Amino acid sequence: MCKRVGGNLFTHSTSTAKFQARAAWLKRKTDSQYNNHVGAGFARPITQNTPTMYNPEIHHRRTIRLQEYDYSSNGLYFVTICTHGHKNIFGKIVDGNIVLSNKGKVAEEVWHDLNKKYPQVICHEYSIMPNHFHGIIQINNDYQGGQTPPLPQTKLGNIIAFFKYRTSKIINSDTPIWQRNYYEHIIRNQQGYEEIAAYIIENPLNWKNDKLYNGE
Repeated sequence: MCKRVGGNLFTHSTSTAKFQARAAWLKRKTDSQYNNHVGAGFARPITQNTPTMYNPEIHHRRTIRLQEYDYSSNGLYFVTICTHGHKNIFGKIVDGNIVLSNKGKVAEEVWHDLNKKYPQVICHEYSIMPNHFHGIIQINNDYQGGQTPPLPQTKLGNIIAFFKYRTSKIINSDTPIWQRNYYEHIIRNQQGYEEIAAYIIENPLNWKNDKLYNGE
């Protein structure tokens, strides 16, 4: 089963030692297939308030980014990426759990490997749905890991672009895998993190009530 990662992320989110320790811990969890909980990882307790989540009717591509925000800033980001045409290519929901297709398994593998490409990044809770992907990404550009020359600054957009590129390349489909853009939400405090993490983990259970549910 999924396990909770202890501690307040907003107290220690810029600590290099804490970041390195957490990265090593998550690496061990990745190697053990996240306790075999396929398609989702790291459950959190549900709180009373429901966060504002992705709504395809209002989050249009031209308006979903904050114009003056620096997306290389240290912090945590909730991202939602939809498949091209909202097609159900990543699997099926059966009894409240995702049964991943081969394409869904590729997306999960690439997500687990993002820290290898970007050492300043930790991937937290995630959920692969039939036609979209939810995940929490932590960026700490203060972390250098003894690299010489120093690691370049990493931006959220670069991470998502690589995730989409890498999954598409491995899947090698004749048709696009992802829609052109993505939705993001800046997580500003621990309560918001807990609520969003719970939403992600519970997403398969609520598939039929999801804004992106298409009847399959």
